[in-house]
Amino acid sequence: DLIMNINLLKHCCTCGVIAYKLLKEFGYPEDMCRKGYLLGYLHDCMKPFEVDELRNHGLLLSGLIDGEIIELIEKHEIMLESNENYPTLLIALKFADYTVNSKGEFVGFDGRLVDVEERYGLDTTTYRDTLHDITWLRSRGYDVFEKKFLEEIDVFYDTNYAHLN
Repeated sequence: DLIMNINLLKHCCTCGVIAYKLLKEFGYPEDMCRKGYLLGYLHDCMKPFEVDELRNHGLLLSGLIDGEIIELIEKHEIMLESNENYPTLLIALKFADYTVNSKGEFVGFDGRLVDVEERYGLDTTTYRDTLHDITWLRSRGYDVFEKKFLEEIDVFYDTNYAHLN
């Protein structure tokens, strides 16, 4: 049976909330913020299939990110620094994904790096890509939002998750 792991579901839900909140902080209109939530929520929805070709199909399903950009991401040919016109929604998603651990907890950049290291190891493409993009986000001042959100951590823990356990 195909079952979405509860931690993966929590990760997706929290990523949606974080992407939404980041876009709100930037002053984007509600419809853009909702798109950020949807993108965060769907980004890993195909992970239970554990098939590399389906890995980023959640992004395609959202209809919010161009298929050509997703293809470049999959080939590791597009990193955050390589395109200053990187879609705003994708930056919001990257921020969310790199601050939420695999259990769905908002842990900040350092906590996410620890999570990725424990799951994949230091000498992996996943770890190197994560470190690279977190470094890029920090160089653009996103650590200000990370710190702010860490101070407001209670906002991200929805007690309604209890019914999912």
